[in-house]
Amino acid sequence: MIAGAIAGVLCAIAAHGAYILAAIIKLPWGAANLPGVLTISFLISHLSYEIMHYLVFGPIFGAIYALYYDSTPGKGVFKGLVYGLILYLISNLYYGVLLVQRWGYETITDAIGAWWMGFFTLATYGIVLGALYKKPTRAIIKSDTRNGILPGALAGVVGGIAAIIFMITGVILKVWEPVPGILSAMYLTTNHLFEIIVTCAFGAIFGILYSIYYNSTPGKGILKGLVFGLILYLISSVRIGVLLVGYGIYFNRGMVIFWIGFFTWIVYGLVLSLLYRETSKVIKE
Repeated sequence: MIAGAIAGVLCAIAAHGAYILAAIIKLPWGAANLPGVLTISFLISHLSYEIMHYLVFGPIFGAIYALYYDSTPGKGVFKGLVYGLILYLISNLYYGVLLVQRWGYETITDAIGAWWMGFFTLATYGIVLGALYKKPTRAIIKSDTRNGILPGALAGVVGGIAAIIFMITGVILKVWEPVPGILSAMYLTTNHLFEIIVTCAFGAIFGILYSIYYNSTPGKGILKGLVFGLILYLISSVRIGVLLVGYGIYFNRGMVIFWIGFFTWIVYGLVLSLLYRETSKVIKE
């Protein structure tokens, strides 16, 4: 989608500007305080990578916006901003929390960087996309968002358990280089309890999104949940994982996100579709 690609280029420039600002104000984020980050060569390299990244994901997110356009609250630019903030919630906000939960409090500075960059980047993307993308309005089927909270939370618990199982599987299969002691009893008890809590909390929030976008999501029954889970995986894990792997120094972390995220959100979507019960009404806009 052309609008998504243009929005992607402009949000890449916004990401670049946010990075420069972070370096100038010395944001407590390690990547913004590396030696030479404000040199011309580094800035050109960073901007080029951001543009390449969002030339890929801009059109993809634009296609999702077109799919969910009628169900997204608001009109015009505000609708686009709401969509951008939803992308931010699913990707950077969730990833920052997950980062601290999985890798410990010492990664809080990386989480701050993810929250900082994601906000400016995806808010800009949504605003530009909302300004550029136009579509005739039509009757909208509104769902009761309360229907998604409990099913989403329960699906989050099951998704969290799936994350634990496939984290252990990934370590055994050596999908990535494991953290020392990752299979110890203490790590399994404390870390994985928090894994379930985090996935449960965000699962409830994503359940609300499922109820909002229920009638716009393709498929029926389990297939609808599977599609929604794959969209969550694309936004939350694939985009973040590609960024991390592309930066090189976070390759191991990116592989963890790719692997665990796939099983977490596929299981989440399937369970959510089994638990969710829809009540809706048609509203004219």
